[in-house]
Amino acid sequence: MNFSNPDTVVFCGGLSCAVRYFLPKVKAEIKSRAFKSAAEACKIVVSKYTHKLGVVGSAMLPRH
Repeated sequence: MNFSNPDTVVFCGGLSCAVRYFLPKVKAEIKSRAFKSAAEACKIVVSKYTHKLGVVGSAMLPRH
């Protein structure tokens, strides 16, 4: 988080189905490890598109 400083982190695909199990721990780790300004500026979002969006994002990655 400190290196790339994203404004949004999106969980999609299979992860979005299991987010209730790990999201609190992810938020706690971000709070304990990231710079305060980076942690406060970054939104964590869960996609409503559960299974197909991860594949589409992976397919688009080589284009950038």
